[in-house]
Amino acid sequence: MASATLHPALARCGWLPPPGSRVLVALSGGVDSAVAAALLTTAGYEVIAATMKTWDEYRDRGEVDPRRAERGCCSMAAVADCLAICDVLHLPYHLLDLQEPFRAAVVTPFIAAYGAGRTPSPCVPCNAELKFGRLLEEADRLACAAIATGHYARRVGDAEPALWRGVDASRDQAYYLATLRPAALARACFPLGAITKAATRALARELKLPVAEKGESREICFVHDDYRHFLARAGGPGGEPGLMVDTTGRVVGRHTGIRDYTLGQRRHLGIAAAAPYYVVALRPATNEVVVGPAACLDHRKIEVEAMNWLAPLPANGHCTAQIRATAPATAATCEAHGDRLRLTFATPVRAPAPGQTVALFTGDRLLGGGTLARVVE
Repeated sequence: MASATLHPALARCGWLPPPGSRVLVALSGGVDSAVAAALLTTAGYEVIAATMKTWDEYRDRGEVDPRRAERGCCSMAAVADCLAICDVLHLPYHLLDLQEPFRAAVVTPFIAAYGAGRTPSPCVPCNAELKFGRLLEEADRLACAAIATGHYARRVGDAEPALWRGVDASRDQAYYLATLRPAALARACFPLGAITKAATRALARELKLPVAEKGESREICFVHDDYRHFLARAGGPGGEPGLMVDTTGRVVGRHTGIRDYTLGQRRHLGIAAAAPYYVVALRPATNEVVVGPAACLDHRKIEVEAMNWLAPLPANGHCTAQIRATAPATAATCEAHGDRLRLTFATPVRAPAPGQTVALFTGDRLLGGGTLARVVE
């Protein structure tokens, strides 16, 4: 099937390893990673496919319908799809058991964060620690020059690699790669960075890949139902009922546990009021959920900790910052504040939540990212 000819999608995607190199492709069983593997294969690369077994759906049974879980990430159905893809593309296939590293790096911090009144971004540490951490170790073991994924992002440059947003703004996934270490970025390529999702589907059909019509994966791969149910089954902290108060301290109701609420939440508060209430703060120390009007959700200043830099911040401190995957990037000015970075936004951002990943950009170039430590009142 290899033709040693670059498809136009690959020719525009950014950095690629030398022609004919051995590349490890992170294959999930979805259409994106399948097309990434196919593009590299048809271009003459020696492709090896690897799937990370990160979660056992039956280990988290609880109220989950096993028939639904069986369709999820890391399920037997997903592995079967990977095998079918490899059969069409004639690829060697490796299934890696990374359940314990995944639990330690992603699931346990996820549970702890909600118990502490924070809002985690689990896909971000998964990318940094697993896909471009443990999987990169496998790439080394197999003497692969690079690792490839189906992310919609672009790696540009050789001597000083840079990460840029994907061309398809509606699918761009640079945010999820904000904590990727520079050494990992130097080995990464993203075959889909220069095309749209519609083009990916079209390529999958053209290449007769068995997952061409497969639906999208869920947002949190290890949560098969409501995340609150998952947290309850996990038995982590933050499940004790307590008081719900307004911004003046007046008791307006009771909550079911800090971990059941996120900043900006409006539904399921159980408060009868003339104007809508939103969750505007979580106070784990006193086990209080604070509610208030929508205006209380808008903030201009935040502090970010554990910054991972992929490119230097402009000398004037100006950049754009994205506080969640679905939020627009907003113009901001950055300055050092002790061991943290303080961001002042040009316009208020809605419901910044401690624990979220904050990604910084200049234009479409990703500068890096860290964790939202606190909102500066």
